[in-house]
Amino acid sequence: MDQYSYEDIIINPNSKQAQACIGKEVYFADTPNACLYYANTGNNAQCGILQKIKIDSFCPFVLEKNGSRQWGCIILKKEEGPEYIPFESADEFLNAYENSKYNVINVTTEKKLINCGGIWLKSKCEAIWITQCTEVTAHGIAFGHTRKIVLWKELLNGYRFLDSTPCGKKKE
Repeated sequence: MDQYSYEDIIINPNSKQAQACIGKEVYFADTPNACLYYANTGNNAQCGILQKIKIDSFCPFVLEKNGSRQWGCIILKKEEGPEYIPFESADEFLNAYENSKYNVINVTTEKKLINCGGIWLKSKCEAIWITQCTEVTAHGIAFGHTRKIVLWKELLNGYRFLDSTPCGKKKE
């Protein structure tokens, strides 16, 4: 199962992301921490179809579950996507990184980092949000803060590209 992060939480009822969730399956809760917990544990009791959004409400998200109760935040449930496997070479990694750069939205922190240059990745560890790759080897990459080589398999399990796709190649 994909791990959800704080950037997946939708609180602003006026956002395009919130509007796009209407009619789709979402995790819901009164607090962001609870919402994130339910999403990461796959708690289907806290998952339902978003019916509508009441813009002026303290808890704007209305779901069909629990008598159309309103909730403070939601996370769009990710559809099961393709399975990813570790890269086998530096070329595969670099090609995938290059392709992922074009999927990043223009007005985000991620896009600003891409414009600065270098190779930036999102960590699945909440202690480090985004980190820069400083070395690419035949067996993995190293980050500036540790200089330790992260093997391709570890990269797949612990990091994502800035467009949130896994750091691996699609399994064929």
